[in-house]
Amino acid sequence: MSKDNKEVLRPSTLKEMQRVQWVDPDMKLMWGLGFEVSSINGVTYVGHGGSCPGYRTLLMLCPKNIIAISIMINAQNVDNGKYAKAIFNILNKAKGNTDTTNNNVDLEVYAGNYDEYTWDGEEIVVPWKGKLAVFSSPSDDPAESMQLFKYINGDTFRRIRTDDETLGEELRFERDANGKVVKMWHNNNFDNKIK
Repeated sequence: MSKDNKEVLRPSTLKEMQRVQWVDPDMKLMWGLGFEVSSINGVTYVGHGGSCPGYRTLLMLCPKNIIAISIMINAQNVDNGKYAKAIFNILNKAKGNTDTTNNNVDLEVYAGNYDEYTWDGEEIVVPWKGKLAVFSSPSDDPAESMQLFKYINGDTFRRIRTDDETLGEELRFERDANGKVVKMWHNNNFDNKIK
């Protein structure tokens, strides 16, 4: 710390804020000093939410992974924890497979939102560690709906199955006369690119 910076809280105080200080008799709710302490899939999270008419907020930290998120919603009666869990699920998936090989293909040309007109939603396509990730939207848990696709050739990809080794069905993109990606074909259905 430089001479010009004043310490607001000592590191030992921050640690005590995150350490369990109180446990509800039913063992479902635990609190540090000002922070709720919870465990999701064996990982400890600490945070605190707030609200006023028309607004909900949540700050949540995962000390083990040194990640923090902040959620601000212009709504009332919303479960901020649901969104926090979904965000952490995506971040945890991002920590996984580190293979970034993409055969020098510009994956950004495929990125965007595709109108899934037959199912009343959208498919969101983003580059993800040398592959394409496809998410369904709307979704309460985007990480749960996420599928990864490996580049094959041309504008064709194949789904990576959950064993991370074998390939599943084909995902193919169609371009217009100018070479711009305009459609995505999956399971013999197409979705028009809308963004």
